[in-house]
Amino acid sequence: GTLGQGLLRLRGNGYERLTRQDGLSSDFVFALIEDREGNLWVGTARGIDQFREPKVLHISTRNGLSSDAVNAVAVAHNGGIWVGTIGGGLDRIDGGRISHYLMNSGLPSTAIASLYQDADGLWAGTTGGLARQSGDRFTEVLSPDGHHMNLVLAITKDRTGALILADGSKGLFSVRDGLAKRLSVPGSERKNVYQLLAARSGVLWVGYYQGGVTAVEGSSAQFYDAARGLAPGPVEAIYEDS
Repeated sequence: GTLGQGLLRLRGNGYERLTRQDGLSSDFVFALIEDREGNLWVGTARGIDQFREPKVLHISTRNGLSSDAVNAVAVAHNGGIWVGTIGGGLDRIDGGRISHYLMNSGLPSTAIASLYQDADGLWAGTTGGLARQSGDRFTEVLSPDGHHMNLVLAITKDRTGALILADGSKGLFSVRDGLAKRLSVPGSERKNVYQLLAARSGVLWVGYYQGGVTAVEGSSAQFYDAARGLAPGPVEAIYEDS
């Protein structure tokens, strides 16, 4: 901090200067302190200013992402991030490195609709089917009749370890040991399942594109819609916090 020349920031062999022209309240700086969140407080002749780094990091195709249309994300085991794109396949961001997974990696399609990470690896739902991660490749999971899934919009896992997924045209499935079988939820036959969540209590929440959610527990099911206080419109996401 200087008396009359603003705030100087040393970088290597050079420096950058912040003055009143840059938004500093005064060119006379009397005090500096950095708080626990990394914010810099600057006491000047005309008050106190706060500087802080942006809290949002934007990553796009300009940084190496396969596509700017991101449809699904999941946290990888090592702390990296899986990013499912529309048309660009699957990306993995680990620090400053971005890896790409396309159809030659075993993905049924480059349009990723849903992602789910469990203890065994990553499940990727695409517009062309469902695939499970196996090392650096993916293995497709077929429907009970041996055909491809069509549009896997949502994936969750219940307390028994079974994977529950929603196919946009074929309905609900339960997947165990790499085999899929149809799952029946009362009322879901007449609606397009859009989102799923297996809650910690054991309740399976099923959200529909036409609106409304069904809470399934054992053999009982309870439907909630706008008439029961739920906001109308497609159920875009379901999340359970602490």
